[in-house]
This record gives sequence, C-alpha cells and structure tokens, in this order.
Amino acid sequence: MVDIHSHIIPAVDDGARSLDESLKMLDAAVSIGITDIAASPHIFDMEFSEAATDKICGQMELLKEAAEKRSFPIRLHQGYEIYLTENTTRFLRQHDFSYCAKAKYVLIEMPERKIPAYFLQTLFELKVDGITPIVAHPERNAEFEKGLAILEQALKIGALFQLDAGSILGGFGDEVMKNARQLVKAKAVHAVASDVHNLSSRAVTTLSAAREAVLKLTRDERFVETVFVQNPRKVVDGQAVEASEHLSLRGKERASLGGLLKRLF
Repeated sequence: MVDIHSHIIPAVDDGARSLDESLKMLDAAVSIGITDIAASPHIFDMEFSEAATDKICGQMELLKEAAEKRSFPIRLHQGYEIYLTENTTRFLRQHDFSYCAKAKYVLIEMPERKIPAYFLQTLFELKVDGITPIVAHPERNAEFEKGLAILEQALKIGALFQLDAGSILGGFGDEVMKNARQLVKAKAVHAVASDVHNLSSRAVTTLSAAREAVLKLTRDERFVETVFVQNPRKVVDGQAVEASEHLSLRGKERASLGGLLKRLF
C-alpha cells in the first residue's frame, strides 16, 4: 500500500511528538505492507514562515536518516496538507507544496464545519494553474450531506478525493462513517490514506482494516488496488491519475461542466 497522508515528521505539528514515535509509526506501517508513505504536515498560510518549512525539511531529513539506519523497507516522500482559505490560490502560486515536481498534486484540507463559498472557485483556479487539488477527507465536513452537489462539482472540475481510513471504520463517528461509505460505494474516491497522528487513536494500521472494509463494500478488488496502491503511487511519482468527473454522488441528473463554469463565472 501507498499512504499519501500522514503526520509522521517529529515535532512539527499535531502528529508525531518525537523521533522515537515517528519510527514506531514507520515500523507499524511496514508491518501492514505499506511500501511508501508521504509526510503531510499541516500548513496554514496565515502562519506560514520560511523558518517553519525549513524546520519541516530538517526534521524530515532526520527521520529519513534514522529510518535508513534501521533499514526500514519503506520509501519516504515529502508532502504537505494545505489548509483551505481565500488566499490558497495566491499562496500556492508563491510556494510549491506539491508531492513531486513532475506533476503538481497538492493535498488541500477543507474546514470541517462548513464548505466555504470559495471552495469550487479555488479548485478551478488551481486546475488552471496546473495544480491538481486532492481534497483531504471531505467525508468529515459537517455540511457533507447538504453539500453533495458542491462535492460532485468538485469532481467535475477534476479534483481528487482522499478518504481517511478511520472515517471508513467509524473512528470519527457514525455520520462520518456513513458519508465515507457513501463515497466508497459511488467509487468517488481516488485514494484512502491513514492520516496517522499517533500510535493509538489515529494509528497507521487503520489503513489495513480500511482496505478490508472497502473490499467488503464494493466487492471490487481492482478498485481496492486502485485507491490503496495505484493512484497513491501515481501521486507521489508524479503520474496522471484518472479523475471522476463522470460520477454522480446524488443519483440525479448530472450537470454539464459547461453549466458549472457558467455558474462559477
């Protein structure tokens, strides 16, 4: 498996608190068959500083050296989780926070309480700029149910959806689990990731259990391989991921992309 969303870098955000905890996370990742894991520390544009990213890079190098010294059979990749604001497009024009230079995929964190009015506009602008936004855990948004039409339009724009393993398993409550499984059943998912923060309540090992759950829900081994291995690998290696603009999340007549763009502008 390939995990594109994790908080394994020690002492840079609300994830791993120490190098020892980071290494234990990696050991657990290896134990369930994860071959690649991308660190995606939180980035808030209002709090951004070059010193903060220098610290992230320095801590990442420290982790890589320690993992190599212990001969962990896992590749580490640098990513980031960018919190969505009205300034996101401008911010990402100034700073490259993509996983890989070959193709610019950027993990975008939605606010959990609401879907902002600038959500679709930002996704569209990023696509125009050659950046493919990966929307992190949309199932955890409190307005998920009433915002299905907006999320469907995000797919039409070409955004990708990343679900948290814990969401599928009920770790964020029944409502979030229902949302996550709705997306899985619609196959409106491009990657499932651990979003690991610690060794207990938000552990990397949830990814293995989520894989089994997705297989039971879809009975589609090819789809499971796509969202747990193939698509995440394409993201970290800078290859093209097939979008899901043809999918409907509401089971109703789908709006055309042309109509969507007219509404945006």
